[in-house]
Amino acid sequence: MHAALKSLVIGLGVLIALGLGLLVYGFFKTSQDPTWRLFGDAKPAAATAGTPPPAHLAPPLAVSGDIELNLPTGCEIKSVTQLGGQIYILTQPAGVCGQVLIVDPAAGRVTGRINP
Repeated sequence: MHAALKSLVIGLGVLIALGLGLLVYGFFKTSQDPTWRLFGDAKPAAATAGTPPPAHLAPPLAVSGDIELNLPTGCEIKSVTQLGGQIYILTQPAGVCGQVLIVDPAAGRVTGRINP
């Protein structure tokens, strides 16, 4: 009786060790390739017709012509971000220059300013 119980405990311990090893291997492989699957390739979800692409995958907006920002002397552009069809331009240094310009690329003009 004791030998059977001992064998059962050892066998289950080996299964636990193998399971943990497989889990660590899966984490390692997934960190290298997020699409990796242990049991074959996963089927990608079918795209729903009529669903617009996510904003970060949308094509860039076309701007024709020049857009005059009218920045004061000494001001520089620190960063430019596009979000929701608008372009946000952060200027520097702080003070008179520290502001965010909101540009509508379709209209080709500054539509607003955010001052600190």
